[in-house]
Amino acid sequence: MNGRSTPSADGLGLVEKQMERKRRKEIKEREIVESQIEGMEMVEEEYGIKQMPPTDVVKYHDLLEKTWGWDRLLPYKCVSWSDYSKYLQEYYRRNAGQLVPGAAPATGSRIAALADICLKKEEQLASEWKSRMKSKVDMMLPSKTIILSCLIRERAHSVICTAGGNFSDGGNFSDVFSAALLCISKEADLTCELLRRGASPSDEYLINQGSEIRMCSLSLMNCTSCLSVAAAAAMLGAAKEAERILRWMSENNMLLDIDDDEIPEELNHSRIIRIRTLYAMIDILLKSSFAAAGNKIDKEESASINGPGGDGNGIAADEAANITGGGIPDVLKPQVQKKIKDSKKNFLEKLWGWERLVPFFSSIEWSDYCNYLEEYYRRNALKFVAEAAASQNPDWLLGPAASQNPDWLLGPAARAVIADVAKSCLEMEDELMFEWKIHVKHWPDEILPVNNFIQSSIIKERALSLCSTGDKFSVPSIIAFVCITKEADLMRELLKRGAKPTDDMIQQSSVIRMCALGFVNLKIASAAALVGIAKEAKTMCDWMKRENRVVAFSMSAPSELEEARLIRIRTLDFMISMLQESSFPSSEML
Repeated sequence: MNGRSTPSADGLGLVEKQMERKRRKEIKEREIVESQIEGMEMVEEEYGIKQMPPTDVVKYHDLLEKTWGWDRLLPYKCVSWSDYSKYLQEYYRRNAGQLVPGAAPATGSRIAALADICLKKEEQLASEWKSRMKSKVDMMLPSKTIILSCLIRERAHSVICTAGGNFSDGGNFSDVFSAALLCISKEADLTCELLRRGASPSDEYLINQGSEIRMCSLSLMNCTSCLSVAAAAAMLGAAKEAERILRWMSENNMLLDIDDDEIPEELNHSRIIRIRTLYAMIDILLKSSFAAAGNKIDKEESASINGPGGDGNGIAADEAANITGGGIPDVLKPQVQKKIKDSKKNFLEKLWGWERLVPFFSSIEWSDYCNYLEEYYRRNALKFVAEAAASQNPDWLLGPAASQNPDWLLGPAARAVIADVAKSCLEMEDELMFEWKIHVKHWPDEILPVNNFIQSSIIKERALSLCSTGDKFSVPSIIAFVCITKEADLMRELLKRGAKPTDDMIQQSSVIRMCALGFVNLKIASAAALVGIAKEAKTMCDWMKRENRVVAFSMSAPSELEEARLIRIRTLDFMISMLQESSFPSSEML
């Protein structure tokens, strides 16, 4: 005896039986798919209607090639993620060549060429929105779309600068980055064409959907997990459908009404592919390591981590301008705000003080208001950051040394503050998404519920990157994330008190959070606006916690809340205009 155990005949027989059952099951499953395909072919032959094959066909590449091909993505539905992700990898392998733009040979860099195309498309889209606003075709400023264009422009510009030093291979950018840039460009192109052909931005399904796809693509750019190829394939498939819709509108010289029962079956397939692929992209986003795992900053690590339009929340700017009752102080009235031009500190100190922000009105010169914001920043910024990182005992932020350079924080103590702010932001995002999922069990077609999952993922990614900027930290960047956290707290509290996910105040907070992301790399005036608007979010949040009920605006509402409401409406208008002008100066659009 050599001490080794040998498998019994019964054991071998059991394994063989299990393998045989598995083989028969696989044969049966394939036969079912083949039968379904035969039925489809009969319908197509008799009625001329081409149907999508069952999604299970992705497991059988020979059947897939015969019935659907590899040009169009077969959307995700009722199939295991393991099987579908393998299909996505093969789809990407067969279609990745389409990521190389015509400009690539001239520049020597695929990624730089794609980023340059993306920049131009976003500039065209921003110009299209601006022309509509000037002509007052649409009274409601498409706030999220404008802000999203600014965020995309920032990312594309950084890609060009980074890739510029290594044109031979485009630097260290992955294929998922290329796919994201291509997808964003195609969606921007589609939105521009829809607007030019008369689509209404307020209720146009394809415009809203395109905004979601662009935002999700922006968030997936840095996907480095094992799902990155699947993400690239999904974005490439979505981009192809955008191109298909564009081509149809050009050939037929008309606007596509996606709800029309008479649209060609090919375009109905595009509709189905786009919505299901978007949900697959969101699923990838939520599964990816940068969005889900590893988003915790432990306390032990904290010391060692190195010209406005509408308001975007369903309330017209004109309505906000007419609010003068309810105990709102005189300083909020346009005729009194003209005195800000004199920049007399004692005048503001006496009438209003420096704790709350004086909102912008058109009667004030832009330059005068920016000067006021700089003074407001000087008086509030460091205190605002210190309160947000109270657990680090940051009294040094209130001392004379820090006030000498209020734009930057330096050294180990600053790293501890940054880690605390980032940790609070990440934790609040988790709490908000937990509450959000309770109220949005099934994502409807509306843009807002889906967008907030994507938005939260972008915020988490950016918050983590805040901790890895060396030994010098921008105070305006820190303020942006404190503001995002305050708005998340307000949204969570509103939901807990019975507000609906689509309510105006929640939409407003969502827009503010996007705007704050765009302000991360901007300067004093924008940071001052974020401080002011975040303070009003805290005022509302504290009131709800104290009164144990949701905020409701009416003639009997406390004056403090009416003031907060007006300040937020006006300040958000100002922030959007500032961000848009910074990203897409008027001179670039003439």
